[in-house]
Amino acid sequence: MDNDQLIMDNEEIYSEFISGQSKIETLYVLGMAKSFLDLEGAKKEKLELDFLKILYAFKTRKENEQVIGYMSVVKSEANLENRLESWKSKYSTTPVPIEIIPFDKKEEIEKLKREKKKNKTGIIKNSKELSEAKEGKQILEEFLREHIESKLKGIKETKEDKLFGVNWDYYAKLERKN
Repeated sequence: MDNDQLIMDNEEIYSEFISGQSKIETLYVLGMAKSFLDLEGAKKEKLELDFLKILYAFKTRKENEQVIGYMSVVKSEANLENRLESWKSKYSTTPVPIEIIPFDKKEEIEKLKREKKKNKTGIIKNSKELSEAKEGKQILEEFLREHIESKLKGIKETKEDKLFGVNWDYYAKLERKN
């Protein structure tokens, strides 16, 4: 793996792969999204686990592979994006191509807050109908997909053959055609 590839950002890595300028034969684009508004309970650990899944894929890649990652989190008072940035230096001595995408659409964040409140009520009342939090997941995953596909022109999400069997919120595997 070229050291130059470790200091490039995700767009540069993708661009070199698509143009054939890199020696990479397989490129994985991985994304995780969390609709957390705070880090109460086990949320911090869940967020950290998603980060570590991407980092693991990056650290265990083969010589002719590259992994780039994206994590989308709600921009909030909890400074989740700052937490993710601190994990980069905590867990890796080399630059890690994981881009943090703060979700800051105010109207959508209000929807998330209403859903979280409804979810909490549903849990207290033991009502599955009230406690399902599908909208927040859908909002953040769509935001993640739109961001990745606007930055990496021409990329399309792949639904099959998930790396490590992980249910990534965004997954694409590109292979060089010889």
